[in-house]
Amino acid sequence: MKEIAGKLVFDKNKLLLIVIVWVATLYIDFNYLLKFQISALKKTGSKISQLKKEIDSFDKELADLKNMQALAKAKPSQKLRRLISEEQIPLLLQKISDVAKNNNVVIMQIKPTREQQNNAAAKPSQPQNLAPIFINLDLISDYHSLGNFINGIENLEEFIAVGSFRIAREEKDYFKEKITLILKTYANK
Repeated sequence: MKEIAGKLVFDKNKLLLIVIVWVATLYIDFNYLLKFQISALKKTGSKISQLKKEIDSFDKELADLKNMQALAKAKPSQKLRRLISEEQIPLLLQKISDVAKNNNVVIMQIKPTREQQNNAAAKPSQPQNLAPIFINLDLISDYHSLGNFINGIENLEEFIAVGSFRIAREEKDYFKEKITLILKTYANK
């Protein structure tokens, strides 16, 4: 029995030695080797999440850019305006009249005039071959139709700018307004 007891003690010592070596190996592995691996994984994880955010942002910006390109191809943001010659003024007045008719705006009077000489001398930056033309309009319309009329004029292929306007209530109809509108354009001499 002594032999069996001695063998058991010897096996217990072996087993204890194996457990101590295993615990020491785990301790060294966790404290030294795995600590560096875990910190490297955390750094990599934060880099991955940052890269995912940047990719999502890039995808969104790319989609916005594609939408903007599609819109730019479908409808140019600013079309080129052309200047008229002095002989084309009656044609321009007819186009303005057509825009008014299409937008339910009644033109009471339309009269083109030239800029006074004293104002021309005050603006030396104006080219000599361009003559400013003012188109005075007396209109009767409601606000909505006036807005559509001005939009229609601005969308003409000829260069026309709204110089000024004055709105007064129409005495006969409360839903209509009496408008004095001055348009400005330039004609080649």
